[in-house]
Formats: sequence, C-alpha cells, structure tokens
Amino acid sequence: MNLARLSTLLLCWALTACDSPTTTDAGTDAGPAPDAPAAPDVPRDVPVATGACSDVTSYELTIGEQTLSGDTTDGPTDLVLTCGEGGSPQEAIEIVLPGTSSDTYGLVLSTASGDTMFDTVLEIRPTCEDAEGGFCNDDENYPDEVRSTLRTILPGGTRAFVVVSGYNADESGAWDLRAEVVENVNPPSLEGGTALMVATSEFDRELRLTVRGGDADGDAAGAIFEFLDATGAVIGANTDGDTATPDQTEFGYYFAESVEGMTTFTGTIGPIGGFGMDIPLSDFPALVGASELRVRLFDGFEQQSAPMLLPGAATQVALGEACDATNVCPLVLECGTAAVCEIPAAVVSACAAATEVTLVAPTGGTSTLQTQDGAIGPGEGVLLAPCQGATDGLELLYAVTVPAGDFDLEVFTAGTRTGMADTVLYAMRTCGDTSASPVAFCHDDANYPDDVTSIVTIPNATGTYTFAVELYVDGALTADVPLGITFRLRPVLTTGAACDPMGVENRCGTGDCPSATMLCP
Repeated sequence: MNLARLSTLLLCWALTACDSPTTTDAGTDAGPAPDAPAAPDVPRDVPVATGACSDVTSYELTIGEQTLSGDTTDGPTDLVLTCGEGGSPQEAIEIVLPGTSSDTYGLVLSTASGDTMFDTVLEIRPTCEDAEGGFCNDDENYPDEVRSTLRTILPGGTRAFVVVSGYNADESGAWDLRAEVVENVNPPSLEGGTALMVATSEFDRELRLTVRGGDADGDAAGAIFEFLDATGAVIGANTDGDTATPDQTEFGYYFAESVEGMTTFTGTIGPIGGFGMDIPLSDFPALVGASELRVRLFDGFEQQSAPMLLPGAATQVALGEACDATNVCPLVLECGTAAVCEIPAAVVSACAAATEVTLVAPTGGTSTLQTQDGAIGPGEGVLLAPCQGATDGLELLYAVTVPAGDFDLEVFTAGTRTGMADTVLYAMRTCGDTSASPVAFCHDDANYPDDVTSIVTIPNATGTYTFAVELYVDGALTADVPLGITFRLRPVLTTGAACDPMGVENRCGTGDCPSATMLCP
C-alpha cells in the first residue's frame, strides 16, 4: 500500500494565475513605440483539444454528495492513464470545488455505486491532456469490488479533470460517479495500544498490533509502524529479497476489521482470522527483537495522527491470568476490572443461551448421527472465528456433551436444510475463548467454491465442547437463513475389531483398516 500523500501534488491546481500574460520585450528601454500598420492575419500555433478532452462537461460541486453520470461506450481512447491496461473508451469531465483557496475539503470520487456495471478505472489530474501530477485507481477492493474510488484533500475552488475509463478494451458502458465534498476533514488521533509478537506456528511469529484512537470523521482506516532497536534507530528488513534495493523500514496495513463510522475505536492488525502481516517476522529476527514500535494512524484521506511509541515486548497471557500494558489478553478476551483476562459480558450471555446437545453413545461399532435444525437471523454476533475473523451476523451456539468412551466427533453443516449456505464452523473448549482452540477446531469451506459448507473433526473427543456456526456473508441479513448441523460420533476400535475401510462408520485406533480383512490391525 502506498501511503504517500499523492494528493499534495494537487494543491497547486487551485492557483488560477498560472498563465502569464503575453508580453513583448523590445530589447531596449526605448519608451512607447510608434504606431505601425496593422499586420495581416497569420496562422498561430495554438493547441486545440482533441479526443476525450475536446468536449468536456464542467460540474460545480457542492458540499455533500452528488451523482454525475456519463457513458464511455464508443468513446475516444487517446488519453494515457497511469493504471489499467489501456485501450478502453474514455470520458473526461471537469469538476470545480466550492469555496476559496483558504478552505480545505475532502473529496471522494467513486464509480462503486449506482448503475456503473463494468470494471472501471478512475483518474484525477490537473490538466485534461496530461496525467502528470494526478493519480489513478483501478479497483476499490480487488477482487470483491473492481469499480474505482479515489480520496484526496484539496483547497476550495480547485479545478480538476476526472477521466472515467475501463480496465481494458473490453470494459465500457454507462457510469455513475459519486462525488462527495466533505467539510472540516480531521486526522485521526492515537491514544494508546499494544504490540504483541504472536506465535502462529512452532516456528513463525507475527505481529498483532492493537491500537486505541479517535477520529471525529469516523474514517480511521489503519496504521503505519516502524520497528526501533534499543537505541531508537529504525530497523530495516530485506522483504523483497533483493540486496540492491533499500530495506523496508515502514509498514502500513488496514485494520483487520473496519472501524468505519466509529469516532472512538479499537483497531487490530494481526494474524487473528488470517489478517496478518504479509511476511512472517521469524524470517527477520531483528524485527522480532524490536524494543519499540513507532506507530501512526491513517484515515480514508491518508491523513495521519501524531506518532506514538509502543513497547515491542508485550507478552500474551491466557484466560484468568493477570494482565496489564505488557501482559496482553488475547483479542477475544478483555482485561477486566480485576486486572485478569476475562470473557466479555456479551459473550458470556450468548454462551449461556447455547442449545444443549447430549450425544448418544454408539453401539455395535458403528457411528451415530444427530442433527439439530436452526436458523440465523438478522443481528450482530459477538464471537470471533479463529480461522476467519469476524463475520457480519449472529452465531448459532451448541453446548455438546460427548459420552464416555473412545470416539471421534465429526460435526458438519452439509445437508438439505443448510443447502449451499456459506458457513463457518468452530469448536471451543471454553465458550468464548477461541484463542485456546487449535486451528483444526475451525473450518470454513469443505471444497471451495463447489462446497462452502463446513466440517470439523475432533479425534478422541472427550467431555464438553461449544460449537459455533456462522454465515460467511457480506452485510447484514434481512431474513432468517435455515441451517442444519449434524453431529457424528465415530467409534475408535481396538485390534481385531471389524472395521470400515472408508473410515466413515468407525476408525481403527491402531492404524488404517485393511480392505482385505476389514479387521483392525
């Protein structure tokens, strides 16, 4: 992510006196020249706009949102854009911000709304014909959103040109452009946080950065951070593997879960739910050993907070253990009033309402199946799936008791009631504390994209577990979605017992079931 303030290049656009008046230098200070006969008309070399810049509509923007529309179908292709493949029809417009150069506004331009139905490219530039000093956006959020969004801060009265085009020659059509002018754009503030090196495997460490802050505009987006050694010097990392290029010293990431709309917030960057750094810190021991992190927040307009130093040696503690600034609770827990890690009250309430399921012990060496029907409706959940992060809806919770004996527990959402609903399924030994659950206790897709139901298998299961089922959907639900969850208890057999070579009805505890004898070795 390039966090350079490209928009500062646009500040000069507001200067309206850039064109110098035509002057004549006589070469000597000779005073007024005598009248001369009129010269005949002669051709002058005056550039004439052509192509996309030959017929430009100008729009005077107002505070708030407005929608501008056009159509690139069969349009010219002469302008060179700085993103996209090129060759797509183009349409250029001029926009004029309200106010004067003493005012400052945030400007959002987006084709990711309305009737725009193609993969767009959007570029803003100070002159129509030349991209120098401008900047371009291809996809707002590839691959989920291939339409385009630009954000910048400009002085009032700025005149700029916006070029709407497609990603390549196959992309064109009617477009709607949401243009939003925002008053009183404020940078975010950073109030505190923790930097924690999390073990994601036996060998790997990743950074989990948790920050507390505020933003009057509610558009805080992420954090930029540097690793510092004991002397306060910045530590670099050769992240591209090329010794000829400078080491990377600054890292910028969006929050794992958006805090958009929040004026006070806690944001996290880290490996929970797979939202980790794109490099394992274990490959760069100097980063793991950093004494401090220098952190700044950034918002949707790339404004930054004042920096803050956070200790780089925080330790993660578990449920029930003492917590403070350097002994940090897992993300799913909170440091309570007694200064110990505890499950949040909302999660405790949800766990208390879990449906109780007592499984029946198999007899005769074959598995048993029990199915629970349920539905997930509109609402906001309180749990965090360890393999997927937060989803947008409620959870179904089941408190499951496994009878005494040697059994594997297999739980799955596939079935006629669930259909092709995209589920996330995970198990917890202590309801609400997913930090203590092995990664194998969580599953998203059985066979993406053909089968998006979920399955979790716990070998040699004993005691009680809480299972949570969530829907992996974008946005809030508007109606109930029916779901079914099936619990299979599979006997684990001893030597000499008749067994199923497919491993469905039972499993040999001493090795694979041979198809020749169908007796456990």
